[in-house]
Amino acid sequence: MKTIRPIQTLNYPLIWLSGSLILGIVVGYYFHIPLIYSGVFVGLFVFMLISIHLSGYASTLRKRFFHLTTGLCFFGLGIFQYEIMQPTQDSNHFIHFHQDNPSVLIGVVKNQLKPNPFQFQYIVGLQSQNNEARTGDLLLKIPKTDVKPTFKNGDVIAFAGPLEPIPTAKNPFQFDYSSYQKTKGVWGQTTAKLENIIQLGTEKGVNYLLGTIRDRIQKGFDEANFSETNKGILIALLIGNRQLIDKKTSDNYANAGAIHVLAISGLHIGILLYFFSFLLKPLGSTRKANLIRLTLQIGFLWSFALLAGMSASVVRAVTMFSFLSIGYQLFRGTFVYHTLAASALVLLLIKPTFLFDVGFQMSYTAVLGIVSIQPYFKRKWQANHKVVQYFYEIITVSLSAQIALIPLCLYYFHQFPGLFLITNLLVIPLITLALICGLLCIFILTFSSIPNFLALIMDGFLTFLNRYIEWIAHKDEFLFKEIPFHLSWVFILNLFLISFVLFLIYQKKKMIFGILSAVVLFQISWFYLYHWKPKSELLVLHRYKENLLLMNLNGNITSFQSNYSVQNQKLLRSYETGSFSKIKNNLPLPSVLAFNEYKILIVDSLGVIPEGAFTHWIMTHSPKINLERLIQKNPPQCIVVDGSNRSYLINEWKKTCEQNKILFHNTFEKGYFKIE
Repeated sequence: MKTIRPIQTLNYPLIWLSGSLILGIVVGYYFHIPLIYSGVFVGLFVFMLISIHLSGYASTLRKRFFHLTTGLCFFGLGIFQYEIMQPTQDSNHFIHFHQDNPSVLIGVVKNQLKPNPFQFQYIVGLQSQNNEARTGDLLLKIPKTDVKPTFKNGDVIAFAGPLEPIPTAKNPFQFDYSSYQKTKGVWGQTTAKLENIIQLGTEKGVNYLLGTIRDRIQKGFDEANFSETNKGILIALLIGNRQLIDKKTSDNYANAGAIHVLAISGLHIGILLYFFSFLLKPLGSTRKANLIRLTLQIGFLWSFALLAGMSASVVRAVTMFSFLSIGYQLFRGTFVYHTLAASALVLLLIKPTFLFDVGFQMSYTAVLGIVSIQPYFKRKWQANHKVVQYFYEIITVSLSAQIALIPLCLYYFHQFPGLFLITNLLVIPLITLALICGLLCIFILTFSSIPNFLALIMDGFLTFLNRYIEWIAHKDEFLFKEIPFHLSWVFILNLFLISFVLFLIYQKKKMIFGILSAVVLFQISWFYLYHWKPKSELLVLHRYKENLLLMNLNGNITSFQSNYSVQNQKLLRSYETGSFSKIKNNLPLPSVLAFNEYKILIVDSLGVIPEGAFTHWIMTHSPKINLERLIQKNPPQCIVVDGSNRSYLINEWKKTCEQNKILFHNTFEKGYFKIE
């Protein structure tokens, strides 16, 4: 790949336009600007663009004004596109209707998710509710029994249940599953028992056809002589189904810094593109040969995307590499940044919520890191032997991607695998081999079953890979966990990395200003987070059948709990990391707690109520008390009920509080309670 000159955005308009579109989507996401306003905004700037075009580009100033106007037009388009893709714009979407009672629902199965310990989970595209037309995707949960559901993509099913919002995170700094599903277009959920679900038929469309092909492939691997762990990895690599991967294997890959290989992403598509390009090398380098090669490459990539079920991550990766392939074959790689911007522009115009998907952010960041940094390493040293050069390129590609991904990894996962280079040294070659052999197995399955010798070879090197990953995963001293990392640090660290890389590559002294600016901004942010921002707060966290109170005084945390469970400690560490605080004390749950001007009574299972007035009552472990009588004498401002109480008592207390006009907070419904 040729060296890329420093980017001038006006010479690469798609970079400028995609950046403007991204900024507009972010504004639309945070400010929810009404559709009419963004539509008028876009229309105004389109009119201005037409006017400038008709009047000509007589001066440099007019050209720059045209570029600025185009950017503002795409900025408004980002806001408009984000808003128009929201379900609020669909009058038949189920979120517009009250869901007080269970309904008779009919929908088509679109995808099967990995089950949790208690339920099977499906994404269902709603078609009707109580015989009225409805739209929207919802999460269907089926409680686990001895009988496993056999629903497949395309099955039309009828079931009864209440349509409810997907619960948000109930504790601070926890993963918000509700927001995650909304970025995928899933805005509600329901629960139905398997015996109450009726299959009405099957929609034999593309989704059904893809599901049938994937089931045929999975059946072929089931019949081959693979261990369960290795079969799960192969199925995940080839058709994107991660349901067969057990938690231990998944945790090992995560701790070793190789979890990305278990989900089809840019890594896998890049490997396949490289392999297929190698096979097509005999075609030559004429213009006609390049067009044939490009057509075959893109056809191969999208065939694999269909095979993998056309999931969002696969479509993103294939789109990105399709544009990269076009740029390289037609322009010999000169416009690599331009083609990346073009692929992002197309994807975000189709589905703006991709921008908030972690996979989207990490895929593009990793590729940008590789195309920007890896050529520098390539120029610095070239090996004389092909084998040495191959492993050197693996190391430098991995290092380049990881350098670019540091800010996102620290922000989203708060950990960093110190042995990622050693991991990828073997993981990338073996995963490449697994992908190639896996595709060979799929080709063989169209005619026959997988030969035992091939299954034995694949099972052997995958077993070796798993043991290697497990060995690295248990090197705890090299896995840096629970690293506090603020959103502002993502931008500051990126400024530092970009300035530093540009300084190394182009030797521009002005890049030192960017490096120093990043250092100063980081110091200011650090001082703000650890010295100016710290405040006092008391939190009642939600824990099912348990209790947990946190008191944070200027960054020093004291926890109060009856049972020091593993889950409680995970919540504590999450809060410690997210709040930039430190755990100082772990104490038993007291009966009375003073916090600022508040006096708090903790009523446990003994039900002892001391004399005196309290601003807050915290009910824990189902105390058997006559709440009506007790609050007559000294009513509190608020009664808080945590997750350790029985539901029938919670309902009684809620009614009593409503009758006596006392604030009532149930952590089951509202999540954690905070006093500042």
